[in-house]
Amino acid sequence: MEDSIQIKGARVNNLKNIDLEIPRGKLVVITGLSGSGKSSLGRALEEVFSCTLVHMDDYYMPLERREKDWLDIPAGNMDLERFRAEVLEPARRGEEICYRPFDCQKGALGEGRMLPRSALV
Repeated sequence: MEDSIQIKGARVNNLKNIDLEIPRGKLVVITGLSGSGKSSLGRALEEVFSCTLVHMDDYYMPLERREKDWLDIPAGNMDLERFRAEVLEPARRGEEICYRPFDCQKGALGEGRMLPRSALV
């Protein structure tokens, strides 16, 4: 098996002829400005590799739990501990994932969502 997944000339919605090399066996994060093609790339990867995409938007931290200087802290608005407990640890063990997306309008965790067991790509 190759050490990376290579994508050449990706063209989906806002992605315009993008070349990527994605390492295998690593947690991969897709980040960028609004409208830059993150979701399009994620959907394409889900389809091609039959994998599950988890949106970090579901892991916003309630304002009352954020540090005062959260804007100066990388991922200061994200509940990374909950992400690790609900997604990363079960995925590493090959278990189903049940996570509770954060509802920004209600300022609370939503109903649990089940993700099927799948291999880490």
